Amino acid sequence: MKSSFLRLISCFITAVSLIVLILCNYNYTRNENNLRIFYNALNDDEKEIYEMFNDLVIHKNEEGYSKSLTLPLSAYNEKGASYYWNIYYAMCYDHPEYFFLLTGDVPRIQSSTEKSDATVTITYTLKKAPAGEDEMIAEFETSAEAFLSAIDLSASKSQIELAIHDKLIDLVTYDYELNSMSENEKSSALGSTAFGALVFSDDGTPNHAICGGYALAFEYLCQKAGIPCGYVTGIANPDAEDENAAGFHAWNIVNIDGIWYETDLTWDDFDIDYKINNQKVRNEMLSDTASMNSLRHHFYNVEPDKMRSLPESADTLFKITDALTINPRHSSYHLRGTYELNKTDNISMFLNSLLP
Repeated sequence: MKSSFLRLISCFITAVSLIVLILCNYNYTRNENNLRIFYNALNDDEKEIYEMFNDLVIHKNEEGYSKSLTLPLSAYNEKGASYYWNIYYAMCYDHPEYFFLLTGDVPRIQSSTEKSDATVTITYTLKKAPAGEDEMIAEFETSAEAFLSAIDLSASKSQIELAIHDKLIDLVTYDYELNSMSENEKSSALGSTAFGALVFSDDGTPNHAICGGYALAFEYLCQKAGIPCGYVTGIANPDAEDENAAGFHAWNIVNIDGIWYETDLTWDDFDIDYKINNQKVRNEMLSDTASMNSLRHHFYNVEPDKMRSLPESADTLFKITDALTINPRHSSYHLRGTYELNKTDNISMFLNSLLP
């Protein structure tokens, strides 16, 4: 009798433990999705497609793993094939840890289509991972954990975000060589991903990235710290007076205490050695700690409407001598790539349409 009772208690404890584990995993997944800006902006049908793509990535090491999507022919003709790929890229840019999906010349996920009189079936498969991919993923996660280990994650979200921002721009070096390459070369490079910023670029140089790498690394670190953060692309100009300075750019949108802000880590990472040739001037600027701090946070947590047209600030004015003052921050603008602006690619315009 006693033995049966103990077995009953043991089974009860095991069942309770299993329920708790299931609930914890459910809450973890639900809370994690709350941090995904693009996912939360999709409708229920689109979320199912997004989750289908994510499932493919989760099973990326299972050879021959595929998922199929069967649609009414009328719906497929109305949406077009690119619509489903847009949702795929929403999933990619919601998950900066999937950096391996954003590199290379050929998409890792490929599709085949079969049509009947009434339906279309799209089958998606994931190409086999190249050698060393899992080791790179492990190295990326280790680097992210090491980065966050030096930050007090029990602090307020605003304090955590600021600590991530400052530590990241101290860690990453802007990759001017990569930025000089063609758009296709840049878009498929490690330096355009969170991996380049947190680990190394294609040539093995540690912590080298261009704007996309800065933005995706910041997004991922904020997500791991429980802060909703997303990826923004568009046309930006650091000097609104110079028409030739405008170009394609990436930055972030972040939610702190229910308020949305935009942050541009690339431009906050002011490379004084590269941009100021005179050593004496550099020394004078570095000695002005208040202006240097403003310079490093000029594009930090700006309200989206203000980010679209950000005026020059006296806070970033350096008095070098009585006759010489320097202000590295001119009036600037960040314009999201939208269907109305029509100056970026279709994927960017779709993703930006999902942003708050």
